[in-house]
Amino acid sequence: MRPSNRTKILQAAVAVVEREGISALTFDAVAAEAEMTRGGIMYHFRSRTELVEAIHAHMAQEWVTDQEKVLRDVAGGHPEEATQDDAAIAYLRGSSAAVTRAELQLQLEASTNPDAAEHWREASARILPDPPADAEDEEAITRLLAVLVADGLWIHEAVSFRTLDPAVRKAIIERVEKLVRDGD
Repeated sequence: MRPSNRTKILQAAVAVVEREGISALTFDAVAAEAEMTRGGIMYHFRSRTELVEAIHAHMAQEWVTDQEKVLRDVAGGHPEEATQDDAAIAYLRGSSAAVTRAELQLQLEASTNPDAAEHWREASARILPDPPADAEDEEAITRLLAVLVADGLWIHEAVSFRTLDPAVRKAIIERVEKLVRDGD
């Protein structure tokens, strides 16, 4: 199925951010990437702010879709039966597998943009395990540890100039999964 022009524009905008950074996101840059006219872009998005907001919504939804696929695998095809441990493991597997510069930059940008942050907040609420209610909830603390390891792997891949060997990444994920499942 052919993507809509709106989707094509959003994908082009993400490609611009991935390649050149969010500061390079202009109607002209997106139009060139999408092989459309500037007017064609402006038909769908009246301002850069509106385009950026739509990119956040688009990227957050793509992230949720990707994470839900991993959750289905972890939960044996039944995400509605997923446990909090399943959610932590799915996040660990899914977040540590795909790193994009665009996603990192957009999430950093969202930290100072309340409207954009709301898209990521809603996505996180759907995907992440519940946070610990208190310091005595050891299982919830362990799940949070898995989330922090996943985030750390993701950030490491995005900002360091030393890519982890896939076998090392797999060993880290397996060790943390064992910790979540068995508590040791």
